[in-house]
Amino acid sequence: MYQSKVNQEGRNATLQLDGLLTIQNAIAIKESIISILPKVDSLFINHDGAKEFDLTYIQILVSTGKSAEHLGKSILCSFPELFIAKINESAYSSVKWLSGNNSSISKGDK
Repeated sequence: MYQSKVNQEGRNATLQLDGLLTIQNAIAIKESIISILPKVDSLFINHDGAKEFDLTYIQILVSTGKSAEHLGKSILCSFPELFIAKINESAYSSVKWLSGNNSSISKGDK
């Protein structure tokens, strides 16, 4: 199961993504992001309530980060332990992440 909720205040928004952030829900996740990104200058993706992450979700985030950069938007996201573990076991551990300082994610980063 997958759920999303948007809380928008002016040109800033938080997108809450819960449940299975996996290939089975990739289209819905992408649509959730696409529907809010053009409306805001800053988007915080909170996926602390996720039960599972997979590489498809991470690829969606990488693509979102590239789109946001191209559009001059700011993207941040939360870094729960499960997410950090998935990043560290993937080929994306060296990607400049959607963190506040755009540093690579590593164990212990929040």
